[in-house]
Amino acid sequence: MDVKISPFKLDGVIEAVSNKAHAHRVFVASVLARSQTEITLKTSFEDIKETIDYAKALEYEIENVGDKFTVYPAEEIPETVDIDSGNSLPAFKFMMPVYSAFGVDLEACLSEKLEKKLKIEEFACLNGVKIKKSNGIFAMSGKLKAGTFYAEDIKGSWLVSGLMMALAVVDGDSEIICDENIKNKIYFRQTISVMRGFGVRVEETERGIKIFGNQEYKAFGGSVKVEGDYTASAFIMGANVFGNRVRITGLNPESVQTDKKIKDLLLTFNAKGTTFDMTGQTELIYVLTACACFAFSNTQIKGCPTEGEEGKSFMAFVNAINKMGATATLCDGTLTVEGKAGIKGGVMVDCVGDAKIAITCSLMATVSEEPITLLSVGSANKLYPNFFNEFKMLGGKCQVF
Repeated sequence: MDVKISPFKLDGVIEAVSNKAHAHRVFVASVLARSQTEITLKTSFEDIKETIDYAKALEYEIENVGDKFTVYPAEEIPETVDIDSGNSLPAFKFMMPVYSAFGVDLEACLSEKLEKKLKIEEFACLNGVKIKKSNGIFAMSGKLKAGTFYAEDIKGSWLVSGLMMALAVVDGDSEIICDENIKNKIYFRQTISVMRGFGVRVEETERGIKIFGNQEYKAFGGSVKVEGDYTASAFIMGANVFGNRVRITGLNPESVQTDKKIKDLLLTFNAKGTTFDMTGQTELIYVLTACACFAFSNTQIKGCPTEGEEGKSFMAFVNAINKMGATATLCDGTLTVEGKAGIKGGVMVDCVGDAKIAITCSLMATVSEEPITLLSVGSANKLYPNFFNEFKMLGGKCQVF
């Protein structure tokens, strides 16, 4: 999709798009619960739809009206389940520990996508469970047992998160051994936060995380609202810094999401120049760079990606904003942006199918001097679902062609 955006400041109130990682953990917790749970989810995700399908295969009833999902537990979990896997790797890895905690004998016909990506050794962490994978069939039998697990041996955040959550309902206590680096990762903190939100006792120890067994998941008041996403919202917050007027609702001020720090970072721009170290925080680099183009002083951003596909995308972004009228130079991972308090526009820019570039350049175009034509912006929805619909709802002048 290509668009032409004419300068016009956005104005209005929007609800933040849902945080998919939080949504996934909430739905998994609701399946582990043995009581009814009502979930409020603003944004639809394919991964969540497939997680719901796995729950339905366990004979759960899930009712959806608008943004409300009511999860009714099965009267009795089936002993055996035959399913088609779907294409979502996150949904599969989240739900296999849940199936094993219930002692379900599973036979899953894998999609071509999962057949290529799944490796049987990844599921060795499911203590007490036998796994087979052959000719496109994933088979699992046995019941998950408590024990001691090592986070570094479990491949992927989805599987370790699903395991953490499932261990709380099996017999006996468990411990996941991990160092401070792993313990502080966002997926660990989000998983623990959701477990505690469902009344499950989880403790941090010197060696890692202790999970007490034989517990019951139950949402406070029987309902939970999926948090708004700080990463997607960060782009709008940045756009407010350079002239737009959008109020965002639905963000949890107590969230453990890493990108919540954008609120404080945006307050640090000053007339004497500002330096940020943003190593490992790629999305926020794009937001801060956009704000730097409208600052009255120079800005340095350290830790910018320079290698691989992300490095190529970021270089494409630097080229794009320079073409739009900014002056930015990238050297050894440090981006220096000359503060000009604005951009001219009047150009055509290729967003190379990158969501971060598409969203950032679209928002910058709202306050440029002249219209900007952006090519290959359809990917924006991957990071910010329905971005251009909300853009136009807020008054954005966006012509699709």
